[in-house]
Amino acid sequence: MAEVLDGNTFRRAMGLFATGVTVITTEVNHEIHAMTANAFSSVSLHPPLILVCLNRGTKMERHLQHSARFAVNFLADDQERLSRHFAGGQGNDRAPDFSFSTFAGTPRLDGTLATVACAVHRVLDGGDHVIVLGQVQDIVIDESEPGPLLFWKGKYHNLDKPVAHM
Repeated sequence: MAEVLDGNTFRRAMGLFATGVTVITTEVNHEIHAMTANAFSSVSLHPPLILVCLNRGTKMERHLQHSARFAVNFLADDQERLSRHFAGGQGNDRAPDFSFSTFAGTPRLDGTLATVACAVHRVLDGGDHVIVLGQVQDIVIDESEPGPLLFWKGKYHNLDKPVAHM
């Protein structure tokens, strides 16, 4: 019989997988809500589906139940302060400048690498998280192609130099 997996070991190992950083946005009763999330992935091309994982019981989970629409905004390498702000960890820094616009019926965080507008397709049990499957409705991409904001080993990073092509 295998030993019980230590939660800290699991968290440390998962932190070795570098991820991009996103901000999930939605609107409920004419009020915009936003939350940083790095548990995001594409799922299917036909139909176009993505997933985002949210801690069970978060405000965003409740908001998505009411709105049934959301956007995933991919952060650029100069948007760490935005990520921290929407993660609730702003500290003593003043709030970063940001604005929203409407895109495909969802609030879009302006100035991000891309925004994927989705309709909630299904919500699945994921232990202490919920897995929200979103059916992609529309996409906007920043054609200037800034670098991505990355999260690895519990810290923010960016691509210091391009990876050589093979």
